Amino acid sequence: MRYVALLRGINVSGKNKVAMPLLRSSLSDIGFKNIVTYINSGNVIFDSELSDVEIKMIFEKLIFDVFGINILVGIYAMNDIEHTLKNAPSWWNADSVDKHNAIFVIPPLKSSDIMNKLNDSSSLGEQIARVDNIVFWTTKDGVLSKTFFSKIMKQKDIYNFITIRNAATTLKLLSFK
Repeated sequence: MRYVALLRGINVSGKNKVAMPLLRSSLSDIGFKNIVTYINSGNVIFDSELSDVEIKMIFEKLIFDVFGINILVGIYAMNDIEHTLKNAPSWWNADSVDKHNAIFVIPPLKSSDIMNKLNDSSSLGEQIARVDNIVFWTTKDGVLSKTFFSKIMKQKDIYNFITIRNAATTLKLLSFK
């Protein structure tokens, strides 16, 4: 089965450095197949017959053993991502002016947990919707940190279990199917 691993919080401002060539070779050495990394922000596409739970444990242990850092890894079946993106709200990634993000929720958190913290208010024209375990978020460029949703995402019970990719990166992941 084809999977996408999204590594949370690596290679940001010189912290939690993970070299993609070393990560690819380390994953290959332990049996993962057809490994591709996309940009330096922790997007790994690969084949495996293991379950997502098994893969998650292996990835997190390998990253600690090889790079000496504890990070959270979200594992998603490529087919699930494709299905979710086909059902994304029509406003998500509809123009090149707004900022479009996909918030990938990492278990045990669920996208419904995030949505339950929201009320009907939004700020600065932001739009938020969930499909499966991805939350789609669009807002005006330049006001991202001032939005209602960005404040909710800073809460530790949410922030510690999400990883965010912009629309371009999220859609590019499908090209590795």
